[in-house]
Amino acid sequence: PLPTAEVERVAPTPEKDLRGVAFGMEQLAVIAARSGADLAAALEPLPDLYRVWITSQQALATGLEPRRRETANKLLAGMTIACGRISEGINVLKRDDHARRAFAFMNEAIATAARRRIAGPQGDPAAQKEPRWRPFQLAFILLNLSSLVDKAHPDRESVDLLFFPTGGGKTEAYLGLAAFAIAHRRLTAGEAGSGVPVIMRYTLRLLTLQQVQRATALICAMEKLRRDALVQGDESLGIEPFTIGLWVGNKVTPGTTEDSHRAIEDIRNPGKYNAGAASPAQLT
Repeated sequence: PLPTAEVERVAPTPEKDLRGVAFGMEQLAVIAARSGADLAAALEPLPDLYRVWITSQQALATGLEPRRRETANKLLAGMTIACGRISEGINVLKRDDHARRAFAFMNEAIATAARRRIAGPQGDPAAQKEPRWRPFQLAFILLNLSSLVDKAHPDRESVDLLFFPTGGGKTEAYLGLAAFAIAHRRLTAGEAGSGVPVIMRYTLRLLTLQQVQRATALICAMEKLRRDALVQGDESLGIEPFTIGLWVGNKVTPGTTEDSHRAIEDIRNPGKYNAGAASPAQLT
């Protein structure tokens, strides 16, 4: 016997159906730098349109048989909570200057990394189209802002699962949250906020290096923006550089700082370097 199941295609709502929402990353960075009120006005149509969609789904649920209707009602209750969290995140950006500045920085950093990735090693990042958030990416970021800003927020007890098909843009969404969290710590805690704010764990070995490459590109973009700000006399993002590390066990990467220093010396000495040894240089 061979069991089969029909899995319907999942696709995001087209951006053209969500008029009034600003999805351009650089556009959002400019608006966020201007004022919280302007930023809220550019984002508030998103939860409003989500509420309209939830209402349409409630109407569909009434026609289902009892067990399916029970499941639908649970999902609708979750949607309503998510919609409220998105609105709350927008309110945080409206009233909290540190959150607003971190949001502006996040958008600029993600856009910078995206332009470079799309252009390729030899291309011109400035010649690329402005990177844009997909609706679910922006929604996921907004619904997590309150709990990232407020350490006592009840949502910190929740684990939010971003579920979307392969290639849909999950990585960019969670990297956006990482950039926001890192920037917010620097803006609020000064040099004390430069430790390790984000830990990422990858469960599929084949994906690890690709994901680290994406994360490292973002860190490079963030570091470029931090250095540009320093040239302008702005030390709000700190004088310590943004950094990233990778540990995947002693068979692949050195497990101690001392081992790392020795491995780097081995790499610099071609005659001594053991190609099968653990290496701190995982990126070309």
